[in-house]
Amino acid sequence: MKRTIIFIAAILMFTGAVGCSRNADSDTAESLYTETTVESANEILSEKDKEEEKEDSEDSTESDVSAVSENEMAVPSSATNSKPTVTPPEDETPPSTTSTPSQPPVTSTSPSEPPAPAAPIYTQKDFDEIIAVVREYAESQTDIKFAWKPSMKKDDGASGYHDTPNLSRDGKERLIRELKYNVDLTVKLLMDQTKGIISCTVDYNILWYEQDRYFFQEPGKDIFFVLLYG
Repeated sequence: MKRTIIFIAAILMFTGAVGCSRNADSDTAESLYTETTVESANEILSEKDKEEEKEDSEDSTESDVSAVSENEMAVPSSATNSKPTVTPPEDETPPSTTSTPSQPPVTSTSPSEPPAPAAPIYTQKDFDEIIAVVREYAESQTDIKFAWKPSMKKDDGASGYHDTPNLSRDGKERLIRELKYNVDLTVKLLMDQTKGIISCTVDYNILWYEQDRYFFQEPGKDIFFVLLYG
């Protein structure tokens, strides 16, 4: 298209040159001018052809570079999404599928209160030991002489007592302390009655007996001791 336009422009230039040279007298000058004009037009066309070829080659180069860039930038979806598969070694043994036996569930139980200690069982040996200890304490008194009289009874009306300690409730050691305290009370009472006469003698006896518990208590019997004096 560009070559056609240039060729037309060259013809127009040639026509104008002919019109301007009609008044010339020499045919040779007209011929020379025409040849010069045609050569100029050919040179112009040749330069234009070179420029077009250069432009075409540059366009082709740019299109090739663009196509290469697009090819490089375009990454197949399969390449991005695919992951390399790892093949396990042939000598690798499969994991063991043997299941360990399940342990029974552990049930948490609140610690129960310890059982109440069983009540001690007292025998005649214990009774004899208690009586022996209290007799030794009573007969060691210096202000009042205690004379052992085993025939004395609790309900004979001729003897007195201060308290009846409970062996089943208080235990052996506390019972002994309470009987010794009854000895002290007897000494004090007789000293007050005799107005401090030291040579006073008193008969005494120590007994034990069983008695039913009250209805609001646990069924059973309690063991009591008593120090009699008279």
